[in-house]
Amino acid sequence: MDSCTMLGILALLGPAAAWAQGTGDSIADPELEATKACWMGPVGPELCCDLQQGRWGNSMCWNGPFTFERCCPREARYLRDEARKTCWTGGISAAACCDFRKTLQGDPACWDNDLYTFESCCPAEAAFVASAPTDLCWSGGVQRDTCCDVRRGLTGAAECWDGVFSFELCCPQEAREVKDAIAESCWVGDVITPATCCNTQRGPRGEAACWQGAFTFESCCTPKVYRQLQEEALRATCWGGALQPEACCDLAKSIRGDPGCFQGDYTFEVCCPEQARLTAQFQKSCWMPGISADLCCDQRHGPRGEERCWSGGYTFENCCL
Repeated sequence: MDSCTMLGILALLGPAAAWAQGTGDSIADPELEATKACWMGPVGPELCCDLQQGRWGNSMCWNGPFTFERCCPREARYLRDEARKTCWTGGISAAACCDFRKTLQGDPACWDNDLYTFESCCPAEAAFVASAPTDLCWSGGVQRDTCCDVRRGLTGAAECWDGVFSFELCCPQEAREVKDAIAESCWVGDVITPATCCNTQRGPRGEAACWQGAFTFESCCTPKVYRQLQEEALRATCWGGALQPEACCDLAKSIRGDPGCFQGDYTFEVCCPEQARLTAQFQKSCWMPGISADLCCDQRHGPRGEERCWSGGYTFENCCL
């Protein structure tokens, strides 16, 4: 969206706050009742949901599962409704952007921030995509068990699909499983590797010789793979001079090694992968039914979260940081 459009949205923040505060709704309202877990002591909707403090209210209020969308649903809906009025400016058309045949989120190039999204700008198409797997796909004798059966092909039964209804739309769980299975099976030995095949210096779709059938640049060179390649490149340059793994990755110093060793992209997880795996395993053991990270690490209870959660080696520093 252009800058003028964005300024127009920001100009609406003041009226939105007045609207939100002027509704006079009781806490018995089901929508507000669902937000009660968000608030504690002085941290309440008057402080956090005030749109005069920013597009997403008071940014200091949001942490982990406590988000503006979850805790301020009416203000969030107001912003989405106002954004929808200005989605189509500057030559951007709904016909092109909302076409879910491109992807199930329409044309990704159309969405430039978390205010202008497929859901906010294309509500009818988003509703269709959401309801299709459980309703619209299965009519006229079309059976889910038949169409989504991946034993008949990587996109189920081909005869089920047309220009609107697709395997990805109608069988989302199976489509994710196929996608994950392909991504996990892309690499073989020391020849067919991400470093070789996903290298766009060899071509816009990497090394063409790597791809065959379901194994394509798009299915194999995922954002996860590129993150791993970036981490491997950084890891090769972690150590030098006084910075050595024996000292920096030492878990006796802290659960994340020596904090003084890590800066910017050079993190404990990147430079000390084995120790980071041990730390992750320990932190998983911090939690059990009734004792969760959402409860114990919430600093609205205090600077060290909920103090009643901690004993022995299970501390705020070891479990939450």
